[in-house]
Amino acid sequence: MRRLSIVVATVAASLVLTACTSGGGSSSAGPTASPTPTATLEGGRWTLASYSTGGTMTDVPAGVHADATFTAGKVAGSAGCNGFSGSYSLSGSSLTFGPIASTQMACQPPADTVESAYLGNLAKTASYTLASDTLTLLDASGAKLLVFGAAKAGGLTGVTWHAIAYNNGKQAVQSVAAGSDPTAVFATDGTVSGNATCNTYNGPVKIEGSLMKIGPLVSTKMACASDELNAQEAAFLTALQATETYDIRGNRLELRDANTQLLADFEQR
Repeated sequence: MRRLSIVVATVAASLVLTACTSGGGSSSAGPTASPTPTATLEGGRWTLASYSTGGTMTDVPAGVHADATFTAGKVAGSAGCNGFSGSYSLSGSSLTFGPIASTQMACQPPADTVESAYLGNLAKTASYTLASDTLTLLDASGAKLLVFGAAKAGGLTGVTWHAIAYNNGKQAVQSVAAGSDPTAVFATDGTVSGNATCNTYNGPVKIEGSLMKIGPLVSTKMACASDELNAQEAAFLTALQATETYDIRGNRLELRDANTQLLADFEQR
């Protein structure tokens, strides 16, 4: 084998090191730094797998879904019950988050525990690592805070989506009334049907990629048992017909308008 030869030349004050080996070996100018995985981190969706509480990692329980999407300095996702959004900054392996805002729906256990830990750990994040399909967020000491897996796409049709929150038409998203179960079932024939709260409904739906247009919808005309339920049903049907985009996050389905305002939040059970 020929001796490793190093040729040093100064060109316009630049130092160029060239190393040559026999047998078609690779060239190197010393240790090669790992590429910053920014492009992999950003653009995809990450599903939360485990979180730290008091230094102990805990798996996200079955039936609870939390995730995050990183895009051009903006992070958004589901914290387990409420949606959240905010800003982030990347510099090499350093990752920090700005103030995080979230919706204010009441959460039931165990989703409330996951959500509290998730949002709290985002605020403590100082760096991250990527290994295959696993994203790990770390604190300033290098301890694990949150571990995510690459999200898998879910299907829209063939399941019953149960509404857990809806836009009340007053620029607010609220939980569905206790004991009520508004639903949506998207069929492969281009229709949607379900329970609006007290009455059943159906109508056409057009889907192109992440774009969705619903309606016009028709429903039965039974009066609900209370003014609260009547108002919920009217707002729910209005929200469906204002839909412009949809997004599936694990067992959650979000419908949004043209301004990305959340219109309805569903889950599979």
